[in-house]
Amino acid sequence: MRFKELVGRLYNETGIMSGKSKIGYYERLGLIAPRREGNNYRDFTDKEYEKIKFVSILTDLGICTKDIKEAIRCKDGSVIRKKLEKKEKNIELAYTQL
Repeated sequence: MRFKELVGRLYNETGIMSGKSKIGYYERLGLIAPRREGNNYRDFTDKEYEKIKFVSILTDLGICTKDIKEAIRCKDGSVIRKKLEKKEKNIELAYTQL
């Protein structure tokens, strides 16, 4: 899938507006690794598309890319689950202090 198609599909299906810089940032961090064609265009598989959705949603929730990368590497959702539980506790604490 070409870059323009990827961005349009992301927005239409999820509302995620992932521009070139955001996707390039994910690639530089090693969160995604799209295949490069002979003309150096990125070719995104469905798996890469799903990873971009996953990373975008988690970064929007405030999970740092270091933790996301660890979760992808380990293929273990417990890393993210723990981070989200901690964020939930912090939100509840903030509400009690209002």
